[in-house]
Amino acid sequence: MRWRLKRADGWWLVALVALALALRLIWITYATADPTDGRFNDSVFYHLIAAYLAEGGSYTSPFTLLPTAHFAPGYSFFLAGLYWIFGPHITVAEVANAVLGAATVGVLYLLALRLFDSKTARIAATLLAVFPGQVLFSSVLFSEPLFTFAFILAIVLMVAAGDRARSGGWYWLLAFGVAVGVAALIRGAGLSLLIVAPVYWALSWRDWRTSLSWSAVAVAVTVLVLLPWTVRNYRTMDSFLLITSSTGLNFWTGHHEGANGGDDVPLDSPLEAYGPRTREGGEVDINDAGYRLGWRFARENPGEELLLIGKRFRALYLDGDRIALDINDWWGERPSIGSEVNRVLRPFANGYYYVVLLIAAFALVRWRREGGQGPLVLLLVIAVLTAGHIVLFFGSPRYHFPMIPLFCLLAAWALAALPVPSRFAGPAR
Repeated sequence: MRWRLKRADGWWLVALVALALALRLIWITYATADPTDGRFNDSVFYHLIAAYLAEGGSYTSPFTLLPTAHFAPGYSFFLAGLYWIFGPHITVAEVANAVLGAATVGVLYLLALRLFDSKTARIAATLLAVFPGQVLFSSVLFSEPLFTFAFILAIVLMVAAGDRARSGGWYWLLAFGVAVGVAALIRGAGLSLLIVAPVYWALSWRDWRTSLSWSAVAVAVTVLVLLPWTVRNYRTMDSFLLITSSTGLNFWTGHHEGANGGDDVPLDSPLEAYGPRTREGGEVDINDAGYRLGWRFARENPGEELLLIGKRFRALYLDGDRIALDINDWWGERPSIGSEVNRVLRPFANGYYYVVLLIAAFALVRWRREGGQGPLVLLLVIAVLTAGHIVLFFGSPRYHFPMIPLFCLLAAWALAALPVPSRFAGPAR
C-alpha cells in the first residue's frame, strides 16, 4: 500500500490516461449531442446558463428568467469558466468531458496503488479507460464526467486522510472536506462520503471517537464550501435550499402511487399541481410539495415501498449501460449517431458493463478469504450510494455512472488473483 509512483507505474499511468483521452476525443469527433438542436434535457440548461454566466449574467433559469436552484450549480459554473476563456462552443464542453474522463482514469490508478498494488492498478485503469459507457458520455453535456472525477478524487483524499491521521496530516482532512463540498455542488450525491468516512476510518483505526471527531471537521469544512451557495438560495428564493430545489420532486418521483422505480414524472405530479416554475416561488413550492406528498405515500404504503426498493434497484443496475447512446440521440428524437453504429454499440456497451459487474462480484469471494481495507472502502461507497437511490429517491442507469470506476477496481482486484500461465510469467526472480 503506497502513494509514491515507481517509474514503471508512472509510464503505465501516462499510457492509460493517453489511451482514455484518445478514445474519448475520437468519439466526440463522431457524435455530438447538441443542446441547441431542439432537444429538451439537462444539457440545455447547463449550456445556456453557462453561456449566460460567461457573459456576466446571474444564475437564472433560461426558461423562466427567474433565480433558480433546480440543478446543482457546479457543472454550469465549470462550463462558464471554460466558455469565458474559449467561447460558448459545444466542442469546448465535449473536450472538457473527454479530459475529465481521462483524468478519472489517472485518479483511479492512484487509488488502486494505495488500496492494492501495481497489477490491480493497471487492470482497473485499463478497464475504465476503454469502458464503453464512460467513453460514450463524453459527447453529452451532462454533469456525470465532472462529478465522477471529483467524487473519485474525494475518495482518494478520504483514504489519504485516514493514512495520515496518526501523523497529524490535517491538511488531507481539510482537502477531503473541500473535495466533498465541491462534488456536492456538482451532484448532491457527493455528500454520501460524509457517511462513508466515519465508518471507514473507525473500522481502519478501530477508534470511533477519533473517527467521529475527524468526521465533524470534514462536515464543518464541507458546510463552509456549501454555505455561499445556500445563502444565495435563501436570499434570492426565500427558502433554505442546501444545494438544489429539485430534491423534493426527486423524492416524490420515487414515492408515489404508480411509481415504477425509475424517473417517471406523471402529469398529476407536484410539477403540475403546485407549479408552474414560471411563477415566482413555484420552484420552491414544487420542492416542498414533493417532500410532503412523498413522505405521506411512504407512511401510508409500507408494503408498496418494499416492492419499490426492488424496482429502483433494477432501474439503477439492471437496465444496462446504453444510457449515453439514448441521451446522444435523445431516444431517437434527435439522431446524432448512425443507426448501424448504434446497433453495434448498444449490445457492446451493455455486455461490457455486465461482464465487469460479474467479475467485480468475485472480489467478494477474495475479500472473504483474504480480508483487507481496500475492498472495504469501495464496498462502503457503493452501498451508501445504492441505498440513497433505492431507499430515498429512484433508480436510473445514469446514477450508476460514478460507481463504474469502483466496480472496475473491484473487478481488477478479482482478476489480479488469477494465476498467470507459466509461459507468460517470465523467468523466476
